[in-house]
Amino acid sequence: MTCIVGLAPGDGTVWMGADSFQGRENGDTRTQDVHPKIFIRKQDSPVAHNSMIIGVSGHMRVAQILEHIWSVPECVDSTDPLKWIMRIMIPSLQQELDKKFDANRLLLGLRGRLFCLCPDWTVVENAHHYDAIGSGEPFAKGSLCTTELCTKMLDPETRIRTALEASERHCVDVRAPFTVMHI
Repeated sequence: MTCIVGLAPGDGTVWMGADSFQGRENGDTRTQDVHPKIFIRKQDSPVAHNSMIIGVSGHMRVAQILEHIWSVPECVDSTDPLKWIMRIMIPSLQQELDKKFDANRLLLGLRGRLFCLCPDWTVVENAHHYDAIGSGEPFAKGSLCTTELCTKMLDPETRIRTALEASERHCVDVRAPFTVMHI
């Protein structure tokens, strides 16, 4: 019941946006959450100066653990981000989350690259340099695909907001206000 949209435009940045809808498991009620579904984390290391942007779809407890409790492992500048995610980050998350991840998906932006972390711990890096997760995913991806041809006219924030607006228009589980950030 969400839409998280990510974009790596090729200039070393990663942009991400999210809606604010929170549905209850019985499906009868909804609310607007004041805590964004996306956030920026810095690594807890004096030798690594990497920030990452994380978007969470699924149980918000996972987002709370990742944002406020989990200690981000060191990723030195020479380490390939994909290898770091698979070899260091995933085992660290598995230990911290203690099997609470089964219904969640993450978008993760690191060093200008965008990755999707699936419930079975598979890591996907979309060849189109954009991705989306949550119930609004197909609408957001369609929007990002069509605006890809307009990158000279549309900046990354506009593309993200347009994708979120398309998702809100066509998916009952996506609602503004939207949060957009980048690293």
